[in-house]
Formats: sequence, structure tokens, C-alpha cells
Amino acid sequence: MKDAALTTGALGAALSGAGPSVIALVPPVRVTAVIKAFTETASRIGVTGVTRQLSPITTGVELRELAAPATR
Repeated sequence: MKDAALTTGALGAALSGAGPSVIALVPPVRVTAVIKAFTETASRIGVTGVTRQLSPITTGVELRELAAPATR
């Protein structure tokens, strides 16, 4: 899966250490090709799953004040 992403134009790819996930960082112009490569590779090796295109959050940390817990 990593090789499929990298050879199709991903800037980087990794397997999740905590679960059965693969992540790829992809320039916008290569997204369609990398999704297709992921889907075709998974099908070929008999892996089922879902491919999602997500965008990074670039605003940084956001702090919010929470309401005080209710008392009994």
C-alpha cells in the first residue's frame, strides 16, 4: 500500500502502528491517482476497507472553556 502511494505521487506514506490504517500525504494534483492506486492495490491483495480524502487542520490548537460540571 505504501509503495502504491509513493510510486503514484504521494509525498510520504505510513502504516498505522495502532491499527490497520495507511496514511498518505498527497499533493492536490495527485489525490485521484493515489486513491485509485490504494483501491486497486487493496483489491489485488484481498484487503477490504474505505479510502477517505481528508484535509489537514492548519489553525493549530484551539482552547475552549468548558462549563462547570453540574452538582447534585
